[in-house]
Amino acid sequence: MIKWFKGLVMVFMLIFVSSVLSAGEIAVELRFYQGFYENGNSTLSIVSSYSLKKISDDKIIPIVELEKEARQLKEIYKLKKVKRLDSLNIIFREGKSPEKPQEFMTGIRLNGRTLILRVYTIVGQKDRFGIGILEKGEKERVLLESEVIVPAGKTAVLGFKDSEEKIYFLAFNRKYQEKEKTLAEMLDAKSIKAPKLLKKKEPEYPKTALQAGIEGEVVLKGQTDLEGNVTELNILQGHPLLAKAAEAALNHWKYAVWEIDGVKKPVSFSMIIIFRIKRDLAGGKKEGDIILKRYRPLLKEKEAKTKKTLPRILEMVVAFGEKAQPKTGKKPEWVEKIGAKSVEAPKLIRRVEPLYPAAPLKANIEGDVILRGKTDTDGNVEEVKVLSGHPLLRLPAVNAARQWKYLPWKVDGTAYPVEFTLVVIYRAKKIPADKINPLVKEVLDRNKQLLEKGKKKDKKIPALLEVVLVEKK
Repeated sequence: MIKWFKGLVMVFMLIFVSSVLSAGEIAVELRFYQGFYENGNSTLSIVSSYSLKKISDDKIIPIVELEKEARQLKEIYKLKKVKRLDSLNIIFREGKSPEKPQEFMTGIRLNGRTLILRVYTIVGQKDRFGIGILEKGEKERVLLESEVIVPAGKTAVLGFKDSEEKIYFLAFNRKYQEKEKTLAEMLDAKSIKAPKLLKKKEPEYPKTALQAGIEGEVVLKGQTDLEGNVTELNILQGHPLLAKAAEAALNHWKYAVWEIDGVKKPVSFSMIIIFRIKRDLAGGKKEGDIILKRYRPLLKEKEAKTKKTLPRILEMVVAFGEKAQPKTGKKPEWVEKIGAKSVEAPKLIRRVEPLYPAAPLKANIEGDVILRGKTDTDGNVEEVKVLSGHPLLRLPAVNAARQWKYLPWKVDGTAYPVEFTLVVIYRAKKIPADKINPLVKEVLDRNKQLLEKGKKKDKKIPALLEVVLVEKK
């Protein structure tokens, strides 16, 4: 088994939203403005880097709203108009090679000319920064070679003129920095005992999903009681067949709960259960990082709606459909048949659930819609054909399938289209968890001849079978 999948991966997601920086970081926000001596717009291109030269004495002003900052610039420099163009954030790490300055360099285009911007720290002086700007063209011209002193929480406003005598300003803002607080300091607690998972049950891969080749991730949010038993579970995303299996397993989990100054507190957790049919298709830690990145916005969105005083625990678990087999070096029969050296199986990376139209739902119209689809070599669905289904249920099934996306088959490095059969099961009543697998099996058996119809037996690449259950919410 791949090391990343041994047991559970547990990390802490702090729900405290803080605007301060971690210790050891210096963050600078550069806000770029253009000044006008007369009314009217300029042909200046919007850029994301800045060049500076002092026109008058440095002005140190507090951090203010952007509109107020522009108004102050207009008043200080006696201008008719000030226009904010863009902003850029830079982070320098304190203590990293302290004997050498850290620097940020980038090239920009400004009014058809190339500018080279350089911002750097000064060794031994944490509040002093160097700024350099070079205008390149037929003749190179140094627009700026200067230093500024900007304490944390302050903003230095500077300006420069380009070779066409146009005037620009930069608000050089140091964000406030303080020592990162511990969880105990945030909660004003003397002692904190972190939760611990005491009992778990591994999710069982549903046989129907395994037979249909269904893989994917199930994302859940839950909470325990004061004894550590799971009492709340909300499914945020996932295939219905896989979600039921995940829910059934998590109901058997138990934690040692938080203890804050000896007082027990419930455990709130988020869970990502990764269902994979074959072990050799799992990508280890790299795949875990990708999955975390994919679902982090969803988890943050749901967490933002709650008012928790304790961090939410994030768990990641993998469930394999097939048992580990000793490596024999033998390739699958169909791979040997086409004479391939390497084959990468396709993967569904974007899934849109079909809608249940209001009219048929209200009329208790149920049924099964069977579609046959094909992607291009990039994995985008380009063909969808209806094989059977109620006229009122066909369109939402087709519309959803057209939005799916796959990672395509790759045979010896060459990408091939994905062909798939999609069975959408519409039911106007909520289906109990123990009835779902028999229902799917019954639908597949009843439509077996139709599912096999039109398939080419000598096809180079096997077609996939997808099953979706759409039921009353």
